[in-house]
Amino acid sequence: MRRRYGHAESMSFGVLPSFAAFSAHIHSEDPDEGRPYLAPGAKYPMELTGDDQRVAVKLKLKPSGTGDYGKPRYELTAKQLYAAIKKMSAMFDSDMADEELREAAGSLASSIMGTLGYEWI
Repeated sequence: MRRRYGHAESMSFGVLPSFAAFSAHIHSEDPDEGRPYLAPGAKYPMELTGDDQRVAVKLKLKPSGTGDYGKPRYELTAKQLYAAIKKMSAMFDSDMADEELREAAGSLASSIMGTLGYEWI
């Protein structure tokens, strides 16, 4: 289910639009910032620690370097980002034994979606 509330594209928790719709949306202008959520050709940057880093390791994401305070830095293309969010959502919906990792996957996916102008409800 999808609805628009204010500026956010709102949908049920864990639901993703098609990649084409996702790509079009994230490259569109963020009305609050006056620039795209993610500029075409740019990579989405993340510096992760704790359980979020454990999620990245579980998904076999490759760090692109080191960020502030030695945190692993990841830079994902739109396609890589979409795939990672999809996998995080699947982890959250799974019955994996590691409850903290499962919850972290859902939280990280939701946080990323929030920065891209989506709201999972």
